[in-house]
Parts: sequence; C-alpha cells; structure tokens
Amino acid sequence: MKSPQRSVLTELRFGQPICSELLRSRYLQPGERGVDDIAQRVARALASVEAQPVRSLWERRFLAALRSGFIPAGRIMANAGTSNDAGLINCFVQPIAPRLTGRDADGKPGIELALQESSRTMRMGGGVGFDLSHLPARGSSPGSDNRTRELDPVSVVLRLEANGRKLARIGARRAAQMALLDIDHPDIGDFIDLKRHRSLQTVTLSVRVTDDFMETIDSAPAPNRARSRASVCAGTSGRQARRSAIWRLLVDAAWDTGNPGLVFIDAVNRDNNLSDRERLDACNPCGEQFLPDYGACDLGSIDLTRLVRDPFQPKARIEFERLRQIVPIAVRALDNVIDLTRWPLPQQAHEAARTRRIGLGVTGLADALVMMGLRYDRKEGRAMAISMLRAIRNLAYQTSSDLAVERGSFPLFQVEPFLRSPHAASRLPAWLRKRIACRGLRNSHLLAIAPTGSISIAFAGNVSSGVEPAFAARSLRRASPGAEHPLPSVAEDFAWRIYRHRHSSGEQAPPAWCDTSTMQAIDHIRMLAALQPLVDSAIAKTVNLAEHETREGLDGLLRMAWRSGLKGITVFRFTGSSERVLCAIDASDSARTEIDQPDLPGLHRAQEPHRTRPH
Repeated sequence: MKSPQRSVLTELRFGQPICSELLRSRYLQPGERGVDDIAQRVARALASVEAQPVRSLWERRFLAALRSGFIPAGRIMANAGTSNDAGLINCFVQPIAPRLTGRDADGKPGIELALQESSRTMRMGGGVGFDLSHLPARGSSPGSDNRTRELDPVSVVLRLEANGRKLARIGARRAAQMALLDIDHPDIGDFIDLKRHRSLQTVTLSVRVTDDFMETIDSAPAPNRARSRASVCAGTSGRQARRSAIWRLLVDAAWDTGNPGLVFIDAVNRDNNLSDRERLDACNPCGEQFLPDYGACDLGSIDLTRLVRDPFQPKARIEFERLRQIVPIAVRALDNVIDLTRWPLPQQAHEAARTRRIGLGVTGLADALVMMGLRYDRKEGRAMAISMLRAIRNLAYQTSSDLAVERGSFPLFQVEPFLRSPHAASRLPAWLRKRIACRGLRNSHLLAIAPTGSISIAFAGNVSSGVEPAFAARSLRRASPGAEHPLPSVAEDFAWRIYRHRHSSGEQAPPAWCDTSTMQAIDHIRMLAALQPLVDSAIAKTVNLAEHETREGLDGLLRMAWRSGLKGITVFRFTGSSERVLCAIDASDSARTEIDQPDLPGLHRAQEPHRTRPH
C-alpha cells in the first residue's frame, strides 16, 4: 500500500492533464493504463536479451530503475516489447555521395538511394543528420540533365525537406533532419541564408566551423553588415575579408531565424575517443550525438529530481548513493538496446556493433538545483551540476568496464589510443583509466545529454528538460498531434508544484527560482562550458536571448562559445514570426488548470524553440 506522502508526490508528479495526455498519445500501448504498465513492458523487453537463468532477476532490476528515475529515450518507451515496425534508436547519421544514383567507391549512396535509406530510418522513428560539405558548388555538377546538376547543398536540402514533408503526409512520425555544411564551402552564403527565404519544417541547418576559421575571425575587425551578403556572393578578395563577411552573415541569420547553429568541428574530433579510427562530420538532429557514416546511438536519461532528499529544506541534498544504484543498471539497459532494436538498415547495425555507442544523460537538472536552494545561473549551481555529472560519468565508465569482462569490449577498442589525450576518456580519474586498461570497455561512448521534452513531461511530471533552465513556472503548451483535447493546456513546472504544495506560498517563487525569461544568455554558456568536459559526446541545449540582447552581443556570445570549448551552439530569440509551441503565462493565474481559449490573459513573449540543433 502506498503511503499518504507517496500518493501526494505521485499526484503532484503525474496529476497534470498535459502529462497524461502526452503519455496517452505517444507511449501507451493497447491495454496499458499508466506509467507503471509501460515500465513493466520495457523492463521485460530489456531483460529478454539476458541469459535465461538471470532474465527474471534483470527484469526486476530494470523495473526498479525505471521506477526510480531512469527514463530511456522516447523510442524505447514507445516501442520496446511491442510488435510495432519501429526501432528503439533516436539518432542516426546518413551519408550522401555527390552523385544521383548508385554508390561511390567508399560505399556512400547517391542522393536517390540516400533518400530511400533516410526515409526508412525516419519511418522507424529515427532522426537523421547529413553532412553536405563534400557536395559540389551550385552549377558545377557535370552533365546536361538538370537533375544531375542539382547536387549542390541547397538543392539537396530542399529535396530533404520535400521528402520529410512527404513522410509527414503519409502518417509517418514527424521527420527530424539536420543538414551540416563546412564554413569554407563555396555555397556557404546561400546555405546560411536559406531559412530566411524558405520555410523549412523538417530540416534544421548547422555550419561546421574550424578553429582556423575562428582564429581568423578573432583577429579581424567586424565587417560592415550591409556589405557582408554582397561580399560573400561576389567572393571577396582575401581570405580574411571573405571569412569576416561570412561570419557577419552567419550572425545576422542566427539573429533573424535561429538558424544555422554552429558546430565547432575541431573540438568535436579532438574529444572523440575514437579519433584515430574515425572522423566525425555530422550529428543527429538534436545535436547530442556526433556520429560517423551510418552511426547511431541509443539514449536514456536520469531524472535528477527523483534524487533530491528533503527538497526546499536547509538540508536538501542529492542522494549520491541512489545514483550508484541506478547508473549501472541504466548502462546495462542501454547496452541491451543495441541487441534488442530493429535496425532500419544493415549498415547501421554493423556500425553500432563496432562501437556500441550509448548516450546516458540527465533531465530535471534545473528543477533539482532549485529544490536544493541553488540557482542555475550562479557558480554554486554549476558546481553542484558538475558534481552530479562527474559521478554519473565515472559510474557509467566503471560499469562499461565491468560489462567488458562479462560480455567483451567493443570491437574497435584499443587501450592506448582510446585513453590518449585529448580524448574525453583521458580526463577520467587515474584509478578508472587503470581499470579500463586492465579490463577493457564495452562502449566507446557513454554520455550524451539530449533534449528530453516529451519524456520529461510524460514520465517525470514536467520537470525542466535535460540541462535547460526552467522555461517558466506555468506555461501554455500546444497539444501533441493526435491529442484528444486539441486546445493548449497549462503545464506547471514540477519543482514549482512541489514548492507550492509544501509551503502554501501562493504564487511566491522558490528562493532560488530562475527561468529563461530572467536569465542572461552568458549563463547558458557558462553551464554548457561547465558540463561539456564531463560528456564524451555532446549536449543538446539552446541559448535563449533576452529582449535586451543585440546583434553585437550575439556576435560576442558565439565567439565566447568557441573559446569556452563548446562543441556547438544554437540560439533562440523570440520574434513575431516564431512558431508558438510553448508560451509562458502569468504564474498568478493559478486557479486555472485547463485552457479553454488560446488568448489567455497573462500570455507573454516567451517561446520554447524546436530543439533540433547541435551543442
């Protein structure tokens, strides 16, 4: 029997209509009634790849972890243990060769075949990233056929967009695609400007920027903005002048549309544990995983709010002992997913078997901090975040090393190059590096922090997403596709609900409360810079720009992101043309729990971006 206190907490976490609606529309299978039914199905599926004598034992352990705050990614929660023709993997990279049909000498498919392969991947629930940097400049493709000439990056992006919309029309899961282009590609100006002139609903854009480019920019004076577009198109004489013009064009496009994002590709490859065996040129659509051709990664998160003891009390703290219980089970579960999933393509299965990449991350970071009386935008909050991520990293690598003894290391593992500086694994503590050298490692990469929007609502009670700050105390969220109630619903932040319940404080904010409407953009970057060294893949996060920010301020933020060692950055600034998916509402309007009209009093300018950009 549940204790009265446990029942209250359960109601506070899952009692919001938006949570049950999202759970029903995306995750519940026939016959399932709630979160625990899903957890039992998923635990049973994860245990099915274990040896028969210990299968029931691991099913109980997986179920306990799922009930304690481990949340596998949405594809796993929706499809594990079902007969659905869908996979369990969220992240993929699809190669494209500069040709119309067939494959090139390296096995990369031409555009027609690449579209077929990516369509199969997206129909099975995966998002797809594409590197277009090796495609020819516009007008340079040989052949008299217009189709063979249109292999330039912009033309290919438009074909990807058309393909994504086609999949949406035939009822496939919403397509998510990322197109990346090198900053020195001849067509970079047209690529940067693309979203200003085209409505891209399924493709987001990112520019790969090198250290060499950024060093050139840092040593050059800012160009005249009015001349930048013309300079890029005409091809200014002089390397520094053209790069400065491209930079200004990029800053202006990011200011106007939020696209493209920036990927600091040299930082990505320096940090890669397998940089001696592979080069990473593209990422999945949300940006938490940089992957080789046909690379994939299965994801999961730990809800940090479940680990806070005595929230909003002077002695509030994280129970690190519970992390030590959950993380090893979560790592084993994600390793099992690689063997359990249905793969869209055999090349993806082959690549996954070579490296066994997984991506364990967190959600509810900002809510956990405020529950402990720590502000997200202060150094004390960042210090606690570092402590939690360091513990998760070390536990994950320790578990993977233990799994290597039981199941074998991933096939590409070679101890000396793997642990070599500046790889992410080189920053592990000495005792753990020694353990890996002696025992091996099951997974080449273990950490990635994804944008956990839907699972944070459906399975965690609307905790703050991933490592994002809280969006707002109360927000107006558009219903998901297929929802029974199509009008927007009020969503209350989980930490806010707990505080109000325990303190009967009316609408007084918790002492450490801060959200995207009050934070400075620089503090988003400071949190990213604090956590990235502890994550061997990447972090999906958006830097929200305040109303008072300027273009010149954005220029400085992008430069700061590079100097801080980030792997990428995406910004969001609310404009009148921004698509409203999530809007903050006045927290004082607490009497309303459901919205029966979209023009609710107190609606203001805040907006959650569509999180398909790299960090």
